[in-house]
Amino acid sequence: MTDRQYEYDVAFSFAQKDETLALSIHKLLATRLKCFIYTEEQKKLAGTDGEMTFNKVFSEESRIVVVFYSADWSHTKWTKIEETAIRNRGFDDGYDFVILIPTEKNLVPPKWLPKNRLWVGLERWGIESAASVIEARVQEFGGEVKELTLAETIAAADSKAKQKTKREHLLKSVEAFKLAETEFEKLISLMESGANEVKQKLGDWHLRIFKNSKDGINLLSYGHTMTFQKYHENIFITFCDQPVDEHLHIAQNFNSMKRLVEDKKKFDINDNEEYGWSDEDTRKNFLTTQKLADKYLKKFFEHIQTYKAQKQL
Repeated sequence: MTDRQYEYDVAFSFAQKDETLALSIHKLLATRLKCFIYTEEQKKLAGTDGEMTFNKVFSEESRIVVVFYSADWSHTKWTKIEETAIRNRGFDDGYDFVILIPTEKNLVPPKWLPKNRLWVGLERWGIESAASVIEARVQEFGGEVKELTLAETIAAADSKAKQKTKREHLLKSVEAFKLAETEFEKLISLMESGANEVKQKLGDWHLRIFKNSKDGINLLSYGHTMTFQKYHENIFITFCDQPVDEHLHIAQNFNSMKRLVEDKKKFDINDNEEYGWSDEDTRKNFLTTQKLADKYLKKFFEHIQTYKAQKQL
């Protein structure tokens, strides 16, 4: 698409909270493309004028720019510089060089970015597909994706296998139990804050939120209950059409009660080294703790909305 020479094939712009994600995608691309990521370039940048260097990287020296877009992006010293450089370049050349990867839900794109720009949804694509999209855009802009030698391919596979073994050892250790405890506490906090936000905004809803005797949480609304309990590194999630009190006492025999959802999740660590939860039996369908909370809160409240509409409550 262009004969222009660039120092980098791709530059990554991100807020600190998205550094792990940016590093994971960078790791997938680093052997095939020349990438700029601040974490890896700190030594090279030492002693330079940081503002001038960053401005040059994002406005001139990178073939494409990948923005890990969050509510925090552009609100730090360095991302403000990066945003300004991107906008100045976009004003002159258009914004085809920008790929936006949202890292939070319900984000409104920057007003300066054309609506037809490419968004890469990680929840749908995953990090490997996101890396493939980036490679394709680099090629579209005249860059070359390096083909790995046999030795490099074997080394990459070996590194991935070693990482998997290390993760499996961790998941079988005492440390995993402690990590699961921490993530479960985080989950309960997220569920409480999310439910309370709904409760505040929808005052006419009959919604109760309370801890149960299993150190979990219950959500109760219009005769429906969602219950979260933990046992070792597992989470048991039950959504039923009968109310449950703080002692998990219910209005009828639990085994005969209609269960709308009954899921079991196990603490897990994904390839991105994020903590979260997968299906207990298959270790598939990994969700971070935040995404797990979002998923089940949404499922619960959508069901209650449907129920209220049907009953015209």
